[in-house]
Amino acid sequence: TGLLLECDVFVAKIERIDITSTSRELFLGEAPTVLEVQAFDAEDNMFSTLGALAFTWDLITVDGPSSVSANSIIRIMSFEDSTYETTPEIYGLEARSLRGSEVIIEPINTGTAKVRAKLRESIFEDVKPSTVKLVVLDKVLLRPAYDMYIMINTCVKYTVVRLRQGQATATFSSNFDVLWSSTNGSYHIIKAKSSGSTVIDAAYTSIKIGGGCSMPSQVTEKVVQFKVPISGQQVVEIFDPVVVIPEELVFPWHPQMEQRVLAVHQYHYQLKAAGGSGSYIWTSSNASIASVNTKGIIMTTTSIGHTQVKASDTKNMDHFGTMEIHVKNDQDLRLLLNVRDAKGRLFDNITSLFVTWSSSNSKLAAFTGPARSVQVMFIREKDTEDVRRSVSYQTIHLSDKIGAVTIKASVDGYDCDILRKCQTHVEVGPLL
Repeated sequence: TGLLLECDVFVAKIERIDITSTSRELFLGEAPTVLEVQAFDAEDNMFSTLGALAFTWDLITVDGPSSVSANSIIRIMSFEDSTYETTPEIYGLEARSLRGSEVIIEPINTGTAKVRAKLRESIFEDVKPSTVKLVVLDKVLLRPAYDMYIMINTCVKYTVVRLRQGQATATFSSNFDVLWSSTNGSYHIIKAKSSGSTVIDAAYTSIKIGGGCSMPSQVTEKVVQFKVPISGQQVVEIFDPVVVIPEELVFPWHPQMEQRVLAVHQYHYQLKAAGGSGSYIWTSSNASIASVNTKGIIMTTTSIGHTQVKASDTKNMDHFGTMEIHVKNDQDLRLLLNVRDAKGRLFDNITSLFVTWSSSNSKLAAFTGPARSVQVMFIREKDTEDVRRSVSYQTIHLSDKIGAVTIKASVDGYDCDILRKCQTHVEVGPLL
């Protein structure tokens, strides 16, 4: 075209770095935030990109009389385990267990914590790290939230609610029953009535002078009342039990054959958790069978066995729910044949049909019964009491060899189009 484009490129040394973010305040139950490092040269020019430079990110606890560990307030997530997107260079760093110039910070508890970023390479030793302070808050509102105009001697009931992922949860002033109390009221056994938040206030108002105690001569009473009670306060949050849905999953074992990619043989399933604070840490007791990421998505391996997946409440790791995962290689496989019309509707009764089952390789998969099966059974549809449909079934026995076999089921009196539709492909592997 005859057009000449020109671009000036400057290569300079990094003199300082700063952490930037859209907000320094995070709210529980809301979306995580992204922290990004920006670098500047000696003349305060900002670098356009930091490419694949590796950084060290640390969570620092804020010192104070009631300081809480930074790891219990916020945590660093990888982009691979989130819905956020970033540059290919940062994905490459995460694949090598490193972190780039951007990280995702997720709030898990109220409090204040610091995040520090430092260039990882030794050639940047002179570049000072950058630190930012983040505050995690709980969204608490008063309802009704609008101005009230009331008459004398009338009252309005207000409710304190907290917002979690856009949903409001009410907090209560009394969420438990006292089952037993000690004589002096310093010890109680309670039972929670409902989920919510409450404040427990306790105070020592007096002391009883027991026998064998020496007292000043001016103290004549056996019970001394404190002029200033010794008091304390504790905020208690009551949650519903944590449950993982579903409670159990069973996956068929898939053998690794020839040069097939390993990922082909992995099953993915999205687990759901309910109860607790709504924020969970997912773990698997046996990652060699199935692993789970921070979003509750499980991924099986090519091994046979059992594992337990746990969803722990981030506010209390002892508050958790579990589910079971089994990866099995059953020798006996039952196949069911459903008959549908041209519009895909299931027939209610096919007891008059004669069904022929066949295996393309009887050495790999053989029928336990006769090849020509007329066994028909009724199955009850889910969540119904009266509706039942009939299906034809056949049980096959799998060998101890690896291979592939095609199972066909045909209905006598129908053409080949029907036969081609009624077939399945089974991959067979040895029992371990």
